Amino acid sequence: MANEKKPIQLGFSSGQSIALKLEPAEMDKLIAAIKAGEAWHTVTDDDRKLTLRADRVDFYGVDEKPESRRAGF
Repeated sequence: MANEKKPIQLGFSSGQSIALKLEPAEMDKLIAAIKAGEAWHTVTDDDRKLTLRADRVDFYGVDEKPESRRAGF
């Protein structure tokens, strides 16, 4: 469960956003690239490999407890 993928939302100044589900190590690398202002960074989630301009990400949000948002009993 420690390596369970977590949702992250990336927002851009254009008003667009993208949601990804990443392994913790991959998410740490992405956040480090954003903070460092790295030009290009590639991540892989369940459905795709995505290369993005990390220096153009205006905000990111990490859902730390995605399991608490599941429906059911």
